[in-house]
Amino acid sequence: MRYLTVILFLAAALVTTGCVSGPQDVGIVPSRATPLPATEITTIPTPSGQDPIVGTWQNGMVFYANGTFGNDGTTSWRANRDEKNAYFIISDKPSKLDRARNVTSTEWVYIPASDCIHKRGSPVLVYRNKG
Repeated sequence: MRYLTVILFLAAALVTTGCVSGPQDVGIVPSRATPLPATEITTIPTPSGQDPIVGTWQNGMVFYANGTFGNDGTTSWRANRDEKNAYFIISDKPSKLDRARNVTSTEWVYIPASDCIHKRGSPVLVYRNKG
């Protein structure tokens, strides 16, 4: 009961603290905000009917229109059906020791506004090779 009385006393002191002093002039003059001009997002056109990830990238990655990736014949890519402009790179390399398969997958995201890609979770952007 003693603690309840102390808590109520402190709460009342906190509430009335702001009410004791009169209005204060802090010298802030309200200003009118000017709206910023809207920036227009432009996308880089890709050949019609072709995924935007197809092509060569500055980190050496090559996405082919037939769904293959690179030149080793064991890696392919496909679009992520659950997210627009996201792609999986799937590597299916057989093990030389026990004939088991070693399947790995990495997700890359295409950014249309800048025509670049990045690995999911990485801030490093990779741009398309021009030329």
